[in-house]
Amino acid sequence: MQPEPPEYLSPQEVVERWRGRVAMATLRNWRCAANRKGPPWVKVGAKVLYPLRELKLWEAAMRVNPGMEL
Repeated sequence: MQPEPPEYLSPQEVVERWRGRVAMATLRNWRCAANRKGPPWVKVGAKVLYPLRELKLWEAAMRVNPGMEL
């Protein structure tokens, strides 16, 4: 039986998911930026967590389809 995927990812797990192409510092900057340009996140106590479902939706919204008109 396969274990269920986590509902939330830590910032380190997000960096690993994206294979290190976005640094921890970038995630932190996105959270602190006035325009909040990164993926949705929640704060539980002192911990920052990224809901996996929301992260996948954000990734889909950032997808670039070559040849499609912008």
